[in-house]
Amino acid sequence: MVDAIRDRTQLPAMPADESAVVNYGLELTSTNKVSQETFDAARNQLGVQGLVEFTTTMGYFRLLAINANACTIDLPDQLTEPVLPN
Repeated sequence: MVDAIRDRTQLPAMPADESAVVNYGLELTSTNKVSQETFDAARNQLGVQGLVEFTTTMGYFRLLAINANACTIDLPDQLTEPVLPN
């Protein structure tokens, strides 16, 4: 699944509980908002507190990425993973 997200290809089939959370994360990071349907599905899987914590964690990692980009933190010389698209 990680490869499909990285490569922006179709996601593999997954159980509804996983798909609700993955779709929430993808929609939020691509549009900075989520539809009511996506929100409700994720809330039903994680609960209100879990969804708030998940959203906060996603925001924290975006903050780290912004700082890394702004400070021009270079990738390791011996990179073993494909570089993510911009």
